[in-house]
Amino acid sequence: MPGHNNTSGVLAVHGKIITGLTGCGRIPAKDHCYISAYDAQTGQRVWKFVTVALTGEPRGDSWGGLPDDKRAGAETWIQGAFDPALNLTYWGTAQAKPWRRDLRGSGSGATDYANSTVALDADTGKLKWFYNHAPGESLDLDEVFERILIDHGNAKTVMTIGKAGILWKLDRSTGKFIDSRETVYQNVMASQNPVTGEPIYRKTIQDQKVDQWLSSCPGPEGGHDWQAASYHQPTDALIIPLSQSCVMMLGNGSQTYFEMPGTERNMGRLSAYRTSDLKPLWTLQQRSPFLTGVLSTAGDLAFVGDYDRRFRAVDVKSGKTLWSVRLGTTVQGYPVTFRIDGKQYIAVTTGLGGGSPEDKPMTMLQSVHRPNNGQALYVFALPDGK
Repeated sequence: MPGHNNTSGVLAVHGKIITGLTGCGRIPAKDHCYISAYDAQTGQRVWKFVTVALTGEPRGDSWGGLPDDKRAGAETWIQGAFDPALNLTYWGTAQAKPWRRDLRGSGSGATDYANSTVALDADTGKLKWFYNHAPGESLDLDEVFERILIDHGNAKTVMTIGKAGILWKLDRSTGKFIDSRETVYQNVMASQNPVTGEPIYRKTIQDQKVDQWLSSCPGPEGGHDWQAASYHQPTDALIIPLSQSCVMMLGNGSQTYFEMPGTERNMGRLSAYRTSDLKPLWTLQQRSPFLTGVLSTAGDLAFVGDYDRRFRAVDVKSGKTLWSVRLGTTVQGYPVTFRIDGKQYIAVTTGLGGGSPEDKPMTMLQSVHRPNNGQALYVFALPDGK
């Protein structure tokens, strides 16, 4: 689509390539974001699912009566997941645009299907179910990130965590809310419905005005952002890179940053949770945020990199750092592992950029210095047996 782009990876399912779409924040909205599938042989589009509920369609009334050309956002800029047994593909959607409901004019409307998990039939694109994690979200705290599929016996779940730092657990057959847990300090939600999981925003957010500064903990850096979590099945541990910073936000999007309370100025946090009951297992905190996804291995190691150029291996059972090295500049991206002639290797990239998770620390971390160049690929060999 002209003027739009793709930042997510793709899924190859049953001879189709499934992908998301970004760049759908313009007002008036002539087009809306969608998830789509293409024939792998011909490139012909097979189906598309529009991620903004439009007038006269199911959930179209959730935008508070806004005309369709005022409904924007709900991008899908992180790759979805696929369950071959259920033949469903799961995608997270970003926030509605504009960010703040006082600028959108949507009132307390849920703005479906923004900030949602959508489960689509992989062959037809038909919506099987959706769950809105943040109805009417208003401070750029979107829920677009990775969907992780986890089984406990016959229980099939999908788990995710977004910028508000709430870890969600849903039934992936039905979308029913099972459980949630706050992972970092937050002051946005006053409470959650214990049955449905629906968050209730604090009153100043519900009543926000364009010329009013509002505090948001976490801020748009996110309690969790694009740095993907890793599920370590042998220990049932979900290892999550988290960030701890807050903002004051004005209606036009202007922001000033401040330290998250109770963190002792530690912006970086790596935490593990047992997925069966969401029990916290361990936490590693430091001044610099972690700026890679987490990669865990069968040898009970988890690899992660940070803003301050450090790449490390931690024990998945304790969170203790077992090995680390300082690289040329900020370590970010997604570590990968591969094997050649029986030898296992870990590869990771360094570089600059990365959106809010990199921009906010750059403003606040005046004592942490790094080179302004150094795009590189590093490869490390693991000891035998790891």
